[in-house]
Amino acid sequence: MERSVYYEKIKELLLRHCVELHADGRNNLQDSAVHSEYFYRDLLNIVFSLHLKNANQLDPNMKGYDLVDREAGICFQVSKSATSEKVNSTLKKISEISSERYRIRFMFLVQKAPNFRANFKSYENVIFDPAKDILVVESVLRFIIDLDIQRLEQVYKIVCAELDGFSCLSLSKEHESDSTPYFCERDYVKRLLDDRIKELGPKYSPELNIQTEASDLFAGLLETESFYETVNESLLGLQAPFVQCIKISIAFVT
Repeated sequence: MERSVYYEKIKELLLRHCVELHADGRNNLQDSAVHSEYFYRDLLNIVFSLHLKNANQLDPNMKGYDLVDREAGICFQVSKSATSEKVNSTLKKISEISSERYRIRFMFLVQKAPNFRANFKSYENVIFDPAKDILVVESVLRFIIDLDIQRLEQVYKIVCAELDGFSCLSLSKEHESDSTPYFCERDYVKRLLDDRIKELGPKYSPELNIQTEASDLFAGLLETESFYETVNESLLGLQAPFVQCIKISIAFVT
């Protein structure tokens, strides 16, 4: 069943991502943690039907939380540090900087929830229930498996796009007869690109174009015009040697 294929791949990649994040942390490589905020923003939006945005884009000085949906009144702290100290310090910061009453949820990038022994202080302007608002990968997976097949496929696409090294992988009955059941969706890749350009804002310049060998791989995956032009040129280059081989063969037989 497609559901089991989607879910097992999502589970594999999310759990692997946890391991890689903590390995990066031990080697003082922090960029992956920053990128994870954007990834989990998109993932949590699908899973919980939210419209989370990066808090720093709305307020560059925001330090209490990473993601926020102001209409829903929910904010998320995304962190590898799953400690009671992290929870308490975040609750305190939000109570001090926010004039609005938000529900805070923690997305800890660990496989299993730690056993918190400390008591969490409550604040009048912060809604927080430790039993419901502390999420880890295992708890998110329980929400994911309960999604309808359309949203489950959305999660599958974004997880593969971010964590599996492909722009977008999707299962389709149209491709069941192919030797490989995967294909790349141009529209999804364009939406992903448009989102990243929007995030970069004035730092993005379409005039800056650096050609890399990796772009050839994506040209083939996306079946671009330049890819087919390259293929046609290669075929034309083979035409003359092929004709010569045929002539030699004919001459040898006669």
